[in-house]
Amino acid sequence: MTWFTERQRFTQWWIWAILLGPTVLFWYGAFYQLVLGMPWGTRPAPDLVLFAIWLLGGVLLPGVLIGVRLETEVRDDGVHVRFAPFQRRFRSWRFQEIAQMAPRSYAPLKEFGGWGVRVAASGTAYTVSGRTGIQLVLRTGRRVLIGTQQPDRFMAAVDRAKASQG
Repeated sequence: MTWFTERQRFTQWWIWAILLGPTVLFWYGAFYQLVLGMPWGTRPAPDLVLFAIWLLGGVLLPGVLIGVRLETEVRDDGVHVRFAPFQRRFRSWRFQEIAQMAPRSYAPLKEFGGWGVRVAASGTAYTVSGRTGIQLVLRTGRRVLIGTQQPDRFMAAVDRAKASQG
């Protein structure tokens, strides 16, 4: 049974602002040269090259970033995380593997160098936004931080899942 599900996306305005600039430029250049038929720039790229750049930078990259999401689930057997679309399968930690679990605040840039799936000296982090997460300390000593906007609901679901096991 699934006790908790959370789907998060990148919500930082500055990430979207950085993405929007080049995307608009790629669309403008492609329209100007490929549709209007006028060379774009002082040394215009061949149409095929410009089309490839537009396809990659103006369509594919924004499409992938729009589709990026952190999926977190608490199930009967443990905690499951997937950073879609880059991870097809969930990364899972059974409750028996987890020595400690608690909510905590974190500094994404300072501790992990940003958001996403990050490996640092302090452990592995799965984050997309915010500064609150659930810190897992595995029996091996390894640390895993899972970003969440709902730490109380996450931990309550863990308690319910553990209680259901008897």
